[in-house]
Amino acid sequence: KESVTVDKDHPFQAVRGYAADLKYGAEDKTWINKRVGSVLAFGGDEYEIVAITRTEVALRQTSNDKKWMVKYDGEVGE
Repeated sequence: KESVTVDKDHPFQAVRGYAADLKYGAEDKTWINKRVGSVLAFGGDEYEIVAITRTEVALRQTSNDKKWMVKYDGEVGE
């Protein structure tokens, strides 16, 4: 039940979810193509990705359930 506009120059595209490439420079760690539910280990703890939007990644620290928002400050790729 969603309205969409389609024409020959702009075909319909639906976003089903996002993936994120993340980097933690303090420990020189990089994670590629991570999705919701992925667990990242750094800083002596583990963090679960609980949400990804076009410009933010939400992490939940597994040891204490604290939530962290990581904002993207660069150019968003397609």
